[in-house]
Amino acid sequence: MKILAVVSAIDLALRQAVPSWWQLFKGLYELETDLAVIPYVGKSVESLWWRSYKNPCELQSRLVNKIVTYRKNRSRSSTTNETKNFGTPFSGKFTQFLAGVFTSPKWSKKLVEILEKESDVDAVIFFGIPPNQIKGIPKHIRKEFGIPSLFYDMDAPDSIPGFATSRLAFNWYLDADLTEYDAIILNSEGAIPKLKDMGARSVHAVHFGVDPSVFRPVNAVKDIDVFFYGQGDAFRENWIRRMISIPSAALSNPSFLVGGKPFRTDLGKVKRIENMPISSWVEHCCRSKINLNITRKHHAEVFCSSTARIFELASIGCCIVSNPVNGLDKWFSLDEEVIIVKSEKEAIKTYEWLLSEEDTRLKMSEKARQRVLREHTHKHMAKRLLDITKKYT
Repeated sequence: MKILAVVSAIDLALRQAVPSWWQLFKGLYELETDLAVIPYVGKSVESLWWRSYKNPCELQSRLVNKIVTYRKNRSRSSTTNETKNFGTPFSGKFTQFLAGVFTSPKWSKKLVEILEKESDVDAVIFFGIPPNQIKGIPKHIRKEFGIPSLFYDMDAPDSIPGFATSRLAFNWYLDADLTEYDAIILNSEGAIPKLKDMGARSVHAVHFGVDPSVFRPVNAVKDIDVFFYGQGDAFRENWIRRMISIPSAALSNPSFLVGGKPFRTDLGKVKRIENMPISSWVEHCCRSKINLNITRKHHAEVFCSSTARIFELASIGCCIVSNPVNGLDKWFSLDEEVIIVKSEKEAIKTYEWLLSEEDTRLKMSEKARQRVLREHTHKHMAKRLLDITKKYT
């Protein structure tokens, strides 16, 4: 199969969901997919696994990205994480205006050029591109080339109106025409009915997978008792307190390490470290006796809304303790592969027990990794995506 992938970003320096896109695209390559990739934001990046096309609006995309990031950070500084809705109608219309004036016409022309050059593309998939910024383009592709267009949203349910507060800087779906797409793919099963109500013709769920050659156990001395790393505490403040702040103050001996930023929550008696590259993060995970999975509010509450972190930790071979996540038992065996705690008291007791039971930790970590190898690799994820795409070609 030959796919044209229009992706939110492919430059690892931009962070975002880029590591997940890289792993998915590698999985597609390993399944013998002919993949052409063009980024919506930032520069194009060459790879062994795909052919690259240059972003026709690289300069404009960087400018818009800076403006949106500034607006997002300014909003965060003026309100609390749990009450602010970043996906306001104004921010959505603002970014729509910028896209319509500066980028959409160039993108339409560029995609036509690529499809004419490639000539035998089976499908165009938009990976994480706000659909209200490319209105009309999927419909034009279908009309001119007879090629299906699919949209892949890896940020559900946060990206979807109706699921309360959003972490995103703007509303992706404001004034979007979802009927333009042959299918929409989400990382959230619970959000599927909402997308159908919004006009989507067909919606499918594909959950995260990880490359076990990247996220793998490494030899390290276990000198950290409890470790958590995340991009801030927004929309998981309560569980940060229950699983980190309160236990770290209550337990006299265990060492807690928290990485990432920004954190407004009082973290209690913990050591802090900010951003680190993936290789260093993997090493810290392997140095830790217990690794925490603390999922944000809406991903935890909406049924089967997957995030990458739980699969990454399991692939690394970590002993994982998590806050309650609706549907987690569909991916892992609770108590055998992942332990759920429902309060700060349970967290304290669980940490004390696991820290004294090395054999239990080792068995849990090995079972979790084996589950990933059987069911949740980047190649499993790519196969599910291809199976869906083939239905529309």
